[in-house]
Amino acid sequence: MNQGIPFSTDPMSPPLDIQHVSFSEEITEQAAARFIHWMDLISLDSRPRHNAVHMLFNSSGGMIVDAINMHNYVKGYPADIPVTMFNSGGVQSAAVLVFLSATRRIVCPYAKFLLHPAVWKAASGLNTEQHRIVSRSLAKNDKDIDDILKTRINMPATKWKQARRHQLEISAQEAVDFGLADEIAAWSVPQGKSVISIMAPAK
Repeated sequence: MNQGIPFSTDPMSPPLDIQHVSFSEEITEQAAARFIHWMDLISLDSRPRHNAVHMLFNSSGGMIVDAINMHNYVKGYPADIPVTMFNSGGVQSAAVLVFLSATRRIVCPYAKFLLHPAVWKAASGLNTEQHRIVSRSLAKNDKDIDDILKTRINMPATKWKQARRHQLEISAQEAVDFGLADEIAAWSVPQGKSVISIMAPAK
């Protein structure tokens, strides 16, 4: 297993310089902004430029619109800096959209994924018309999520049905079988290398 490292057949290519980063939190507008800020810094030309990013990525999910923002950002990241994401424990709900955007996707042994229908966290009671609006919004979110997931994931129809009606837990091996991950492998950082944390500061 190549641990997500893109091998080059060009003997004149520069040695691989990997920047290791970690993201382990709920996806919010603030978390997405911080994620994009740090990834912008990694791609700067003002210092010796990294030519790969390895990201430890774990999240219970969060805001769908912010996950789509992160998904599209990573999809458009400089092609000469491929991003490999590692699920070392759990990637759930909207966070799966972000994971799918990586150039290469690694799931660690025993790690899992979770899919479920979109939910609405109402701060107070809703009237009948507001319920209709929320229902239409949730249905639209489910369709948007499925459209993105199906660009990479190939699951049996019974699995899609379970994911949309209840919830679906996907094991490491199933993730590889369905195309959600490329391989099962361990996350590791070479001795002497640092890891940038793009999480919220610990309180």
